[in-house]
Amino acid sequence: MDRKFYEEMLTRHQNKDIDPEKMWDMRAASFNEAVKSDKSGFVDEVVNRLAEAGILEGASVLDIGGGSGRYAIPMARLAPSVTMTDISKNMLDLARENANSQGIANINYEKMVWETADLAKIGWDAKFDLAFASMCPAVRTPQGLKNMVYSSRKYCLINQFIEATDSLSDFLIERSGVKREYNPHNDRNAVMASFNLLWMDGYSPEISYLTREDRDVLSVEDILRGYVFVFEDIREKTGLEAEDLIREYKETYCPESQGIEVASRTVLAMILWKV
Repeated sequence: MDRKFYEEMLTRHQNKDIDPEKMWDMRAASFNEAVKSDKSGFVDEVVNRLAEAGILEGASVLDIGGGSGRYAIPMARLAPSVTMTDISKNMLDLARENANSQGIANINYEKMVWETADLAKIGWDAKFDLAFASMCPAVRTPQGLKNMVYSSRKYCLINQFIEATDSLSDFLIERSGVKREYNPHNDRNAVMASFNLLWMDGYSPEISYLTREDRDVLSVEDILRGYVFVFEDIREKTGLEAEDLIREYKETYCPESQGIEVASRTVLAMILWKV
């Protein structure tokens, strides 16, 4: 298979009809709340792996599409310098607010469109010891991936979920009839495409996996934060309200529980390579 095949696979789900800056500005607050309610432990596991490998010690780190600071903040506790980019000013404002509230002062914030940024012009040629991106649409483009490599002098790491299933989501699909045409948390092809494009460019990427199988007892507030975009989509397409769906799920699957029980399985792929 040629390069074009994998480039098309990487960009297959890019929606050119959506203004990403406007979308993420609008979603920034609810995204930040979802990050705060995340109990998966993936962030700690990823950062710990990088620390144990010696990649963060004394390092300058770039977090591409860093959102509200989910990874940048814990990395900044271990690395002397972190720079995070995002297309959304609102996301960066929240990241700065979150970092300040935790006494983190060694993060630089840069608003940019990553895949079209002129990195040579701003002096980012091999500037960082680690270029990192987690679930970032900007590196799911050929140029975004090239820019990631260009910016690093040592390592690059991409996080991409390849499986994310849970009992509540299954119920919501069955009950509402609304199924996401594309779920970025179930995208094995993004990993396949990235790996093969890097391989064709002469790199030797390594893929490792983090897997979690949980049965959590959540509050209504936890679910409203964690599934905010799902409920927004369902309400828009069917008129069904989140609170009614949550109540029905609890009455059906866990009526005796103090909270709302949700069984889940999540697999995160980590693509690491040296430049």
